[in-house]
Amino acid sequence: MSSGLYRVLTALLNLGLIAAIVVVGLGIFRASEPPPGERVPHVNPPALAIEASQKQSNELQTFAIVWQQLDVPKPVVVQQPTNTTPVAPPRPQDLSTRYKVRMVLFNPDEPSNSQCVIANSMSGGKGRIVTKGDNLDGYAILSIEVDGADAVVTLDDNGVQRKIRLQGPSQ
Repeated sequence: MSSGLYRVLTALLNLGLIAAIVVVGLGIFRASEPPPGERVPHVNPPALAIEASQKQSNELQTFAIVWQQLDVPKPVVVQQPTNTTPVAPPRPQDLSTRYKVRMVLFNPDEPSNSQCVIANSMSGGKGRIVTKGDNLDGYAILSIEVDGADAVVTLDDNGVQRKIRLQGPSQ
């Protein structure tokens, strides 16, 4: 083929590409109308203008017109009083129904270093290691003692001492 034929084919290809670009561009700019719920509402700016009753000589007075007409406080909503004091759930008197002492590591030389494993029946019986002074669900651990074959853990329940006992093997 001759070079003249190549030039004609290249020119026709370029014209085809230009036509395709024009068609795509017009399709983008002539997009279909959006649904009624998605259209931007018509706004009439002159209707929103703030009208000054008189010509102000001071610029500060001009701004005063704006804040007097636009800055309106929100209405005060009066809420009905509700019982805002939290009610603590009643605590069981016998803590041995809620907690079980599973194991005690008693240090006779230093009783303050003693530890015990206490299981909470309310949380599926999961055990927790506590020592003297720890907080167990709002109860303070006062002491961990051994009384013969039994172990006794003393808890503070808002100033009232409660005891949980682990009974040793009977002989």
